[in-house]
Amino acid sequence: MLRMKSLRPSPAMLVACLALFVAMGGAAYAATTLAANSVGTKQVKNNSLTGKDIKESKLASVPHAASARPIAYARVKGDGTVIASKSSHITSANVSLESTSAFCFHNLPFKVHGAVVGIDYAAPNIDGLTDAAEFSLGDPYGDCAPGTPNAQAEVATSQNGNFQPLGFFVVFY
Repeated sequence: MLRMKSLRPSPAMLVACLALFVAMGGAAYAATTLAANSVGTKQVKNNSLTGKDIKESKLASVPHAASARPIAYARVKGDGTVIASKSSHITSANVSLESTSAFCFHNLPFKVHGAVVGIDYAAPNIDGLTDAAEFSLGDPYGDCAPGTPNAQAEVATSQNGNFQPLGFFVVFY
């Protein structure tokens, strides 16, 4: 016949329960003794507020929201050619495909703040599982040819972890 195991709590369980009761007691004390609206800017730590804590009607407009709007986009083939009917403010003259499989964007008629890139799944040789496209401002890895004037951005594409030229979409903002 099986014996009943002792139902005595472990030391770790006792410490955890004690910590729980202390934390609950502190929250209960604060809830009952602090006056309404008594916590101000000095008491709030940076990045500690969530969306529930903020009244949207009290927020001012964001001063540079215009810079977050898309200012150009392109559908680029694996050979570096820009599909004009699927692009705006970017032409094939603005893109060069380097031997490192990096697509360098240069002489763009706007300032690049950032971009979003994604693989063109309608392009040939795309399996949809191991394909990736990555964006960088400027030419951080020196992949753009030294003669490439004014390299403003770079997109690198890969398949199965190996860099190779693949079709992609890019949206600049």
